[in-house]
Amino acid sequence: IKERLVSFVTDLPRIQNGFGAADEKNSAGLECLEEIFIKFCLSLFREVDNDVAAENQIKIGLETVFQKIMAFEVNRHFNFGLDDNEIENMRFICNELFGEQNDYIVTCLGNIGENYRLLGDYESALTTHLQALEILLHKENPDSITLSETYNYIGGVYHSLNNFEKALEYFEQSLQIRRNIYEEKDEHIANSYMNIAISLSALGRQEDAKNNLQKSLEINNYIYAGNHPSIALCYNNLGSINTQLSLYQEAKDSYRKALPRVII
Repeated sequence: IKERLVSFVTDLPRIQNGFGAADEKNSAGLECLEEIFIKFCLSLFREVDNDVAAENQIKIGLETVFQKIMAFEVNRHFNFGLDDNEIENMRFICNELFGEQNDYIVTCLGNIGENYRLLGDYESALTTHLQALEILLHKENPDSITLSETYNYIGGVYHSLNNFEKALEYFEQSLQIRRNIYEEKDEHIANSYMNIAISLSALGRQEDAKNNLQKSLEINNYIYAGNHPSIALCYNNLGSINTQLSLYQEAKDSYRKALPRVII
């Protein structure tokens, strides 16, 4: 079984390359690949029924296969969109292999949601990310990093939908989880403060937004100690907020500090 698994993983790139570019003409080929994948995986599990050690070994190897197929699928979907049947097909693959509450389907939904967002389909992005969140919240011990990222994704989509109250709610939930994962001076914490600041600014809470931006700036300065796009973004946003607060000299100083960090 191990030899067959290794052979399948090794052959997968060749099979994918045979389809050429991920375009509409190759949809049939991609569907065939999915069918082969499902049948192969299920046949392996039938052969090692009730052998927990063997099943775990197969799952570890199948992660590589699954991620390769998902990368190809996401590329195709980014260009041509998804339909409900395709999403359900991905769910079927994950559920058959790993059970209904698994990290793979959450990763799958996260990728799909982000591609919807990039395509400007925010309602579909929100629905997809909320599906991922529902799975995570029903798990006894959900992965904290995945949970924090899912909250962050949802906050971003709500912001794109101009629902800034909801965006703030989810960004704050993401930050709360991230604080239990990362050190205080970590880029993920800085990112959360930035997102919260942007939502607060959109809600007209400029003073609160400024406080969060300054926290983000402090962390980014600590991490990068010099020129970096994240520092430039902090200064640029501070300039905007100071302008809205009628602090024009401070706004001018902030924009000046942002400029040399943009041109790096």
